[in-house]
Amino acid sequence: MCRVSQPHVLIVSYWFPPAVGAAAERMVAFAQYLAKLDWRVSVLCAEHGPPPVLDGVSTYPVADPLKKDSPAFADYDPRVSPPAWKSFARRFIFPDRFVKWRKAAEAHLAEKRQQIDADIVLASFPPASAATLGAAAANLLNVPLVLDYRDRWLGEGGYAPDNAKQRAKHEALERACVSAARGITTVSDNMARAMIAEHGLDQRRVAVVANGYFPEADERGEMSAAVAYRDETEAAQVENATEPNATTPSASRTLTIAHVGTVIARNHPDRFFDLIQRVHESSNDTLSCFRFDFIGNLSRDYLISLNLGNTVTTTGLVDRATARSAMRDADALLLLVGDYVGHWGHNAKLFEYVQTGHPILCIETTPESNDGQLLRQFVPDRSFFADFDDPNRLIDAINALQTYLQTRPTAALELGAGFRAYSRREQTEKLATFMTGLLKDRST
Repeated sequence: MCRVSQPHVLIVSYWFPPAVGAAAERMVAFAQYLAKLDWRVSVLCAEHGPPPVLDGVSTYPVADPLKKDSPAFADYDPRVSPPAWKSFARRFIFPDRFVKWRKAAEAHLAEKRQQIDADIVLASFPPASAATLGAAAANLLNVPLVLDYRDRWLGEGGYAPDNAKQRAKHEALERACVSAARGITTVSDNMARAMIAEHGLDQRRVAVVANGYFPEADERGEMSAAVAYRDETEAAQVENATEPNATTPSASRTLTIAHVGTVIARNHPDRFFDLIQRVHESSNDTLSCFRFDFIGNLSRDYLISLNLGNTVTTTGLVDRATARSAMRDADALLLLVGDYVGHWGHNAKLFEYVQTGHPILCIETTPESNDGQLLRQFVPDRSFFADFDDPNRLIDAINALQTYLQTRPTAALELGAGFRAYSRREQTEKLATFMTGLLKDRST
């Protein structure tokens, strides 16, 4: 029976701090802010190290027998093939390599059932093993399941089976998990609409809880516990981190456009580098006063192989403090928006970019990308757009950006309520309202 005065949610997620990345930040935000909203919170997750100590949150980390020690994010180099064990796991272990962790977590949950007497289960996908674990937990506790979709099940964000049999197995597993769920949350309107259409869901069962940003301080001026914990621990997660080299950012008059954060294939970095080469080949000197600094996991060896000279530089993997400093010191910021992210979600770095007050150069696949729409809504005066296939549009955007930098307004940055609606706190309030409605429906 639901304790209306203080409902208890069990969050099931493979990713949780001290793991780094958007998935871990989404889950720790839910945990922290649900507790502030007077929910009891338990978290069943994989063991990545000592978890954060958050008021009102009990964490139950379970070791993953197949976890490999590796850097938080490998250097991006498309010339390097994935390790053999990853290819083996994708082909022969269904639904994924996390299946042994799921079984260990199920056994742990059975042992801790009296302590984890939750009223509702929130399971975050991917991986699929976390979704099936969430369904098993809801069944064991006889409570509703909410399935949180951070990515599409099939596609760039989820699974891309290389044969029809594997694809059919994934489709059947997704249908089973969706059928077991009382509610579905997604990170975007497009994803919500797709879920409703593909699974024939009542739209009242589906809610959009976007990925957003952590406020650096709450209304009392106190730093978010999740932000403080993230900043203290993330440097320890970054292996082989280095200080930026002498070419990033410096006191020279060269204007720097910084890409800060993880470099991932689905945002088409290779198409961006090809675009830069095409601008150079046009004998246009538009880029002569600019340098693109990649502050993050872009391979130096790969960049050297592209023969881009000093137009593009990379620091390699750095800690968050170094990344923040580079973001603050840059003249402008670079946002790459691939097809997948542009349609199904948002780049997490967008919100940090907007808060710097810097101009943003957005390279997108279509003018209607989710990130592009937000930039046009919140900071149209300092957003400059190009696409991956048109050097002339990039030249025009760079010229407009240079003019802006020479005449930029001195007024303080003002971000309204529309932007604040994307704070992790407000998005978690939407989640709490949605889960409360599901619990009330169950009790009637």
